[in-house]
Amino acid sequence: MAQGVLYSCQGALSQKLKVYLKNSEVSDISVKVGLRQYPAHRLVLGAASGTLAKMMEENPGKILQIKADATEGEIEVFERMLGYMYTGEITFSGENIRLMISWADQLSLQELSKIAQDWLFESLHGDSMVGVIKWLRESDEGRLKTMKDRCIQTLAHYFEYVPETSWLGLSADEVLAIIERSDLVVADEETVITKVDAWLLGHEHGEVIKELYGKMASKIRLPLVGAAKLVSLTKTSPLVQFVDRECPHLLSKAFKFRALSSEMGYDEDPTGQGDCFPLGKADAQPRLYLNATSFTQQRHSHHSTGSQDKKFQLLSVDSVTEVRCSIQKKNGSWTHTSSKMNVKLESQKSDNVEVWHAKYNIILHDDLYNEEYRYYESRRARIQHKRKYYRIAIVTTNSDKDAEFYLPDNPVVTVYQGSFQEVSNLEEVSNRRYGKPRHVITVRTPPIFAGKKPTRIKAMSCIYIMNKDDDIHEDLSTV
Repeated sequence: MAQGVLYSCQGALSQKLKVYLKNSEVSDISVKVGLRQYPAHRLVLGAASGTLAKMMEENPGKILQIKADATEGEIEVFERMLGYMYTGEITFSGENIRLMISWADQLSLQELSKIAQDWLFESLHGDSMVGVIKWLRESDEGRLKTMKDRCIQTLAHYFEYVPETSWLGLSADEVLAIIERSDLVVADEETVITKVDAWLLGHEHGEVIKELYGKMASKIRLPLVGAAKLVSLTKTSPLVQFVDRECPHLLSKAFKFRALSSEMGYDEDPTGQGDCFPLGKADAQPRLYLNATSFTQQRHSHHSTGSQDKKFQLLSVDSVTEVRCSIQKKNGSWTHTSSKMNVKLESQKSDNVEVWHAKYNIILHDDLYNEEYRYYESRRARIQHKRKYYRIAIVTTNSDKDAEFYLPDNPVVTVYQGSFQEVSNLEEVSNRRYGKPRHVITVRTPPIFAGKKPTRIKAMSCIYIMNKDDDIHEDLSTV
């Protein structure tokens, strides 16, 4: 018996309902908001909002009073929302977005609340940390989970650009929610410790301090701090001093990890099982570190000059440059390769002004596939590779030469993540060299330049390619 096929005409009903919007001839109820009254239909209202369905059940009359003292602004927003219930279409603006989210929350219009919060987040970006924290406060008051999650995400991405006073004003739960994230964009783990120290010192008079230190310490990834730096932090950092005194096993584990990595190199594991390199665990998974050598040392590292701070690179538009890519191997250890990245600018009109997006094309080279691809015999050669995830952070700002064309207050942090799909045949990997595939990932920023097209920009980047892991999979799915 043939299997049934699902066909969908999701937009058909909403298109037909348009003619019944505010049509009193076939309405069976009127909705009264303030002094304004709108003809409506119980079926439409009840299907759109569980809250309205319950109100109609409790008040079976012909008129449903929503808010007797509604202001003109609230009446206008409700009218737009009523249109959304019938048509699925709505227009947001900076003037009505707060009321829109509040109304949608009160009436249990979850989908409308979510898209309104998404719109607000996209318009807010990360240029105003004060604005993000303001919305975080309003999210707490209005129980707006989507907006709160997005604010926490933004604070994690713009971690190093949060003003000190705003950082100290965050609650303990908010700080914990930020520092536990793997998509935290930061120079290195030492920077995380420094900021947490500052927050803890500013709140010692408040909550039970020992318990609070313990919670904060559990979110710090000590194995990813260099051994010499860890020793120094035991003398200078209140948080690491607490770990040394109360949780010495955490420091012992971190020093063991650093010692093994220094002797054998991160790119080797004599057991083949990842036993020496617990990078599959959450406490040793790298965040989006912008310092190229922040959590790794090459073998024979005593010959190196130590960790070098990652600085902005000056990039010419339409040019190609080399970038570092960190790749997780099957056993959990890491190796590195140089890939290529080019940057282009794409324009659009905004209020009769030409604005520009930065578009990065990241070309991942052959090393990515060294362990994963294999050929097998058939009429046509085919390629398979293990499913991998990638995380990318690119920080974009203006060059000194083109400073007058830059719009946001802070450098723009763009985080992009996803997974590689299985490569099925040779036609899908047309960009090939020496018989091995390459993969291109495209990352776009919001509009960040205005007026004349800049010729150069400055950027920092980090690229992580990792094997499927339960912790990472959950983290990717929630962001």
